[in-house]
Amino acid sequence: MMRVTVRLQLMRRHEIAYFSVPRKIFSDASVVYSELSRVKSIFKRGARHPSPAFRAAYTSLTVPSMYSPYLRLELLRWDPLHQDVDFSDMNW
Repeated sequence: MMRVTVRLQLMRRHEIAYFSVPRKIFSDASVVYSELSRVKSIFKRGARHPSPAFRAAYTSLTVPSMYSPYLRLELLRWDPLHQDVDFSDMNW
């Protein structure tokens, strides 16, 4: 019984460490780029009032690659076996 308890404690420590890593990834980024919602607002603002530079950069083609790191981090945090969070309720 003692071995099982020790193993569970070790697994819990590794799990806590694993889930804390994604929070640190954007910790050194500018506040503007630290969250997906802020990046989305920049693109939405640019789409509403497109400048020549916005159009020349083919921004609509770069949006998926810009959102990808944020979505991947969100999926890393998703733990469907231990959390009651629906996939459609995630922050995207």
